[in-house]
Amino acid sequence: MFCLLTVFLIVSLPFQVFAARTGSTASSVKYVSLGDSISYGLSADPIENSYANRFSSYLDSQTADPYSFINTGVPGWRTSDLKAALYSKTSSVSVALKNSRYVTVCIGANNLLGPIIQAVASAYGLNPDEEAFLANLENAIAADPERWQSTMTALYLSAVFPLGSLHLALDQGVAAFKRDWPLIISTLKYRAPQAKILVLTVYDPLPAGNQFAVLLDPLILSINRTIKIPATIYGYKVADTFTLFRSSTVNPVNFNITAGNFDPHPNNDGHEIIYDELVRLIS
Repeated sequence: MFCLLTVFLIVSLPFQVFAARTGSTASSVKYVSLGDSISYGLSADPIENSYANRFSSYLDSQTADPYSFINTGVPGWRTSDLKAALYSKTSSVSVALKNSRYVTVCIGANNLLGPIIQAVASAYGLNPDEEAFLANLENAIAADPERWQSTMTALYLSAVFPLGSLHLALDQGVAAFKRDWPLIISTLKYRAPQAKILVLTVYDPLPAGNQFAVLLDPLILSINRTIKIPATIYGYKVADTFTLFRSSTVNPVNFNITAGNFDPHPNNDGHEIIYDELVRLIS
């Protein structure tokens, strides 16, 4: 069931630009949102309720200077994608960062979710890159629920056993994050030397105690330690989304298997929690 909810992270969406008052000079205020589908704002309804858009409105309200906001979030992006975009001085990301004053970063979830998506697709002989992938998977599950249960069991065992293919792929996702993060943050500091940088940790959309959460939480926490430990050295602040979501009295994610909702993205409450933390960090 966890695997099914992850497919929403691979939907391709275009590069988005949202601007308030015109202007993007060295003396203006520019905010850039970097990352994946969470950064882009998927599942905020409407998208103006996403943490990036709300944070942008807050920053805009706090200045009389020219202001602009650019959201470069791309659903499906892993750390390798963001690293490549930062390395290229002509990429949309690098161009957007010029003269930026605030930058938020949300990346890393797909380092773990990508291998799970591929494992589910392979089990059903589907292509995860096809637009109809989710519909085809839902049809296959509805046609043979018992096969879905056996598939989940097989994937879980593959993730648990040290030599299982999914276990190895998940370990590689964590290793890639640890390898990419220092390069991402150092290049980001080079591209945006004057910016205040705020980094979100990776969260688990499943509740504590779920068998897949028990399996994935140590991997997520390992990624989050990689984010937190060098924060002081590199001069960025951390919004600990994992802890905020787990301690929240409201449900920050709409995932509900009984109701047929497999969306792992933050709902409006989740985006509000992130927004509140970003404002707290810069206050």
